[in-house]
Formats: sequence, structure tokens, C-alpha cells
Amino acid sequence: MSRADFGSTLAISPETVSSIESGRLKVSPTLARRIHFITGADPNELVKGVDGKLLRSKGRAYAAVEFRRRQRDQTAPPRDYVELLSQNAASALRSKLLSAVNDGRFAAIYLKALEAIEKL
Repeated sequence: MSRADFGSTLAISPETVSSIESGRLKVSPTLARRIHFITGADPNELVKGVDGKLLRSKGRAYAAVEFRRRQRDQTAPPRDYVELLSQNAASALRSKLLSAVNDGRFAAIYLKALEAIEKL
């Protein structure tokens, strides 16, 4: 996968990918989660930058086969995987909305979530 393709998948520029690879730019926790989703690499190690180890999220050594499996699963994911991710997203949204009720920001957070979904 080219830097341009990888960057596009992550919604970052190829230059940002290059800066991360060279150690000039640190990976944020948000970007680490995106990279983890696409590659399976451990997000905790990704935020360490050049000091991080190339591991999968369960601490095992990362291998190219993991990346190929991730690509396959994201191109044509099994229905149960889609269901699981849908449940995770619903749970995260529910948590944000309940928290927003306590903060008095329910309407704002709900509308922002709907707008984000519509932009997809």
C-alpha cells in the first residue's frame, strides 16, 4: 500500500505518513486507534513513536499477514464483525449522550453526532 493510499484511508496526507515514519511527528491517540483499526498494530506502541515496538494488540510480534487479514476484513467484512462494530459504535454513542445529559449538553451532542453520521 502506498503512502498516499494509507494516508487516504486514515484521512491524513502522505506527507504526514512520511513524517510519522521518520519520527518527525508523533502519533496521537486518535490516529493510533485509526492505524490500529486498519493494520492491527498495537495503538499503545504506536504513540511511543520510534521507541515503540511493532506489535499486535495482544503483545505478539506484528506480521504482514495481519495487515492482509485486516485489509480483507475491511473490504468484505463478515456480518458478525459488522454487527460487533455497530454495537461498539452504538455503545460509545449511548455513553456520550448519557454523559451529555449530566452536562446539560444533550441536544448539542445529539445533533453533532447526527451531523457527523450524515457527512459519511
